[in-house]
Amino acid sequence: MDINKLFSFEIAHIGINCSDIYDARKNAELFCRIFNFDIKEGKSSFFAGNGIEIMKSKYLEPTVT
Repeated sequence: MDINKLFSFEIAHIGINCSDIYDARKNAELFCRIFNFDIKEGKSSFFAGNGIEIMKSKYLEPTVT
């Protein structure tokens, strides 16, 4: 069953900061298993699908406006 087609949802972009490369890979793999996404490794992050970016280290702190 393809959960993406079942619920018909889209993610524009989600950024998640992790403490290190191992934590980032673990989290990216989890999103890929849950949503049946492909994992892609970049220089500073992993991508789960096209919209979920998991940083290999802490990057920018969130801002509230």
